[in-house]
Amino acid sequence: MTTDKVFILLLVILLPITGCLDMTDNAEAETETTTDTVTSLPMIHSLHLEAGESHVLAFDGTNTMIFEDSYLLASDGDCSSNCPENWFNSDSGFSFSMECSTVEVIESAQLRDDSILPVLGGEACDVTLSTTYEAILMFSEANLESIR
Repeated sequence: MTTDKVFILLLVILLPITGCLDMTDNAEAETETTTDTVTSLPMIHSLHLEAGESHVLAFDGTNTMIFEDSYLLASDGDCSSNCPENWFNSDSGFSFSMECSTVEVIESAQLRDDSILPVLGGEACDVTLSTTYEAILMFSEANLESIR
C-alpha cells in the first residue's frame, strides 16, 4: 500500500469517530463546577478579643456581618498560675452597641449565633463588640440595601 492510500484509509476510518468523541466538554464542566463552588463560599472573618476588651466594626451602609460562631477560653478553677486552659464552643451572647451617623441607635444588646448585626442600610454605622472572656468570634459577610 502506498502512503497516499494509507492516509485516505485513516481519514475514512478516523474522521467519523472524531465526531463521536468529544473530550473537551468534560474538562470544561469540571472547571465550571470548581469555579461555582469557590464563588459560592461566603467570606468568613474572625476576631480575637481579650477578656474585657472591646472592638469597633465600621460599616458604610452597603454591607453587614452575620455572627456565625464563637469560642471562649476558660481556665479551670480560681488558680493564680499554671491553670489548664480550654477553648470551648459557646452560644452565650456578646454585648454590643451601635452608633449610626453620630446617633446612638442601640445602647446595649446581646449578639447570639446566626444573628445579623443590625446595621442601617445607606448609613455609616459603628458596632462596638465587647466580652468578659477571651473569645474568638466568627462572622460572614452579607450585602445590605436600604428600602426607600
